[in-house]
Amino acid sequence: MSRRRAFWTATARLNVISALSSSLAGAAPIGIGANALARTAKVFRNKIYDIQITGTTGTVTGMSAGA
Repeated sequence: MSRRRAFWTATARLNVISALSSSLAGAAPIGIGANALARTAKVFRNKIYDIQITGTTGTVTGMSAGA
């Protein structure tokens, strides 16, 4: 009996993400993200700009692969 593994692919094509913001302290806005189940990411011609945090701390990420 063979076991099949599911391989997940995250795809992002021709997206425009702009003016993404948060005012919460410790915020972590992400433009495009793939969760930890994705084995492959196909990213093609995306535009990500104007991401900001106005809180005291945090992390801004344009693209992120799951951990």
